[in-house]
Amino acid sequence: MKSQLGKKNLAGLLIKDSPVGPLFITTGRSGISKLKFCDDEEITYLLMDYGSKSNEQGFEILERAEMQLNEYFNGKRMQFDLPVDILGETVFTQRVLEKVMNIPFGSVLSYGAVAGLTGNPESARAVGGAVARNPIPIIIPCHRVVSSRNELHGYSAPGGIGLKAKLLKHEGVLLDKDRVIT
Repeated sequence: MKSQLGKKNLAGLLIKDSPVGPLFITTGRSGISKLKFCDDEEITYLLMDYGSKSNEQGFEILERAEMQLNEYFNGKRMQFDLPVDILGETVFTQRVLEKVMNIPFGSVLSYGAVAGLTGNPESARAVGGAVARNPIPIIIPCHRVVSSRNELHGYSAPGGIGLKAKLLKHEGVLLDKDRVIT
């Protein structure tokens, strides 16, 4: 993958040619705060907006993120070891995203199962909303969350369910159309 780290004080990383299209990653105070699937039109804006922000610690985290994403897409990494900054999310969303981070590579869990892990077994729909707002897809692998019937439902990134299926297939999950084969 080709990236543009630019100046050492850049707080954002653009990966132009990932297998899922351009990605833009930013850092917050304590780690990765956003991973955005972007199109060519957004690239210039994102570079201009983040190119002037300084974050020395963020630069080191971005370098690690670039390396780990390369390893993930090359089949050499199954779990990310990066600090994430989700403190701006609600307490419930933070709990959901923390549980989603622990879904193993090549596995899936239902929205209801994630709800149960958060201690709110009746909150599957709320889990769906929290997962849809995931600011750090791939690193927080929300693509691994499926319906109770193992169907792929929603993916808020461009490409939607097709992209979700592509990520799951990359991880060796067997699919028949938009359904996980167990």
